[in-house]
Amino acid sequence: MYPVHVVLFTCATTRAVHLDLVPDLSAKSFVLCLKRFIGRRGIPNLIISDNATCFKNEEVKLSEELLLLGIDWKYIIEAAPWWGGFWERLVQSVKKSLLKVVFRSSIRYDELETILCEIEGLLNSRPITYAYHEDTEEVLTPSHLMHGRRLISPNETKGADLDKLESKIQLTKRMKYLKLIRDHFWVRFTSEYLVSLREFHKQGSSKSRSIELGEIVVIHSDIKRYKWRLGKVVSLITGSDNIVRSAIVKVLTDKTNKQNYIKRPIEKLYPIEVKSVETVTDTELNASNDAVDESNDLSDTKYERPVRIASRNGILIRRLMGQF
Repeated sequence: MYPVHVVLFTCATTRAVHLDLVPDLSAKSFVLCLKRFIGRRGIPNLIISDNATCFKNEEVKLSEELLLLGIDWKYIIEAAPWWGGFWERLVQSVKKSLLKVVFRSSIRYDELETILCEIEGLLNSRPITYAYHEDTEEVLTPSHLMHGRRLISPNETKGADLDKLESKIQLTKRMKYLKLIRDHFWVRFTSEYLVSLREFHKQGSSKSRSIELGEIVVIHSDIKRYKWRLGKVVSLITGSDNIVRSAIVKVLTDKTNKQNYIKRPIEKLYPIEVKSVETVTDTELNASNDAVDESNDLSDTKYERPVRIASRNGILIRRLMGQF
């Protein structure tokens, strides 16, 4: 009995799912898993993932393999798991299915593989459009976009009809007919699913105060609030919709006064309205000119509890406003 890990691939367009098992979290195991995925599904142009430790530690090895395959790899913003919401929701569905089927049972490796394949088939047969009362149109699923039919359902094609397809003309007509079916599903996908997504985002959109360049912000971290850092926004990162999604913030450390650059989503940046700045002494402005990139979360940094939190924050604000 030994632990294994489940790898989940999902298409950002069709929401189709591919599940596989790996024995460990090494780069070699993932590359082999990726090659199995490519052999069955094809080569993707772009892979988006979270900032998992197994990916970051083996980034050099993964980059070499992906370069040979011609795949572009992008990470979401650190400390922003909701940026990967389209796969996190499917991870939740897989976990719930596994808990219902396996729970605390001890099963063999091949049995778990079979269970994952069944879960994959069920998820790829889930409806992604509205279920209409009319029986003329079947509910659209990811399987329709990949295979032209729903996988977990009886095949409506009769074997007797397939036996009659002997000549080249009949086979060509059959191929054109199947292509028309797939095109029909893609037209429905564009007119129903994508439109429903657009309406959903319109209903849930809300206008909030945006972060501006040069603004002093408090940076949310997974530590106690009095330890949250202060920083200054030096760059804004916008999405394809021209909306600011994240920012690059310059911060100062309490002890060494070094300048660090970190990237955070705007949901974790709280602006502080500072209209006037007092002059500070040279000692207070004694910060290093060497800036370093901070890739790890700030929650890993150890601090001593300050005696006067308001005084410390005031000094940091004056340093930030004076140095940048």
